[in-house]
Amino acid sequence: MSAERRKRVKPAEVDQFLTRLGRMATRTYPVAAYLDTSVALSRRYQLSVYDALYIALAARLGLPLATLDTQQSLAARSEGVALLLS
Repeated sequence: MSAERRKRVKPAEVDQFLTRLGRMATRTYPVAAYLDTSVALSRRYQLSVYDALYIALAARLGLPLATLDTQQSLAARSEGVALLLS
């Protein structure tokens, strides 16, 4: 929503994205199972717990992480997590 507020994307583009996202097959994972690891990663790499959760989940599932965030990318690589966009 911050991109919409900053006029980087139009409301119609956000709506279209949400429609496409709603059609995707998704899975949910309990955050509590990854909190300890995420807090440790957050402290180690000065990330938000939110960003660290993605690294912890990717590591646990053995999947690459898709991110364009430099700090998160560096932390993921340091933790042995492959990057989808590198």
